[in-house]
Amino acid sequence: MLVGCGGGGGGSNQNETLRIGALLSLTGGWSSLGQTSQAAMQVAADDVNVYLHDIGSDLRVEVEVADTELDPDLASVALQRFARQGVRIVIGPQSSAEVRAVKPIADDRGVLVICDTRLATMGYGRRLLAALPPMQPIRSEEDLVAALQALTRTSTTDHAWS
Repeated sequence: MLVGCGGGGGGSNQNETLRIGALLSLTGGWSSLGQTSQAAMQVAADDVNVYLHDIGSDLRVEVEVADTELDPDLASVALQRFARQGVRIVIGPQSSAEVRAVKPIADDRGVLVICDTRLATMGYGRRLLAALPPMQPIRSEEDLVAALQALTRTSTTDHAWS
């Protein structure tokens, strides 16, 4: 998990929270992967929060997980809910059908969706990507920074990083 943060507290007593959503199958098919991913994300968030506290940052990371049951419709509803709640970074979903379902919502709502790297490296992933509408892949730290900066723009159609 990559998290950018500013320096020390700067005099503010109010904590800032970076909310990260996750679209995982916690029940039904692939639930063991979803449950393991949820546990790993929480451990990572806890570690990052300790680090942020230690450096005097007011920023904290919070993880919210939605159970998609590998259902594209449930994944879509969950992503829309995350977007309404101001979540702009989402991990998952786990299945290609869910990726196809959430992609237009993510584009429309300005949500950065981080998917399994096998989508870019395995033959079945390349076939899936070829079947999806055009999207901007992020393959470097510079691409990631540009995508995160684009999320702060007022227009989600202004993709300076494309």
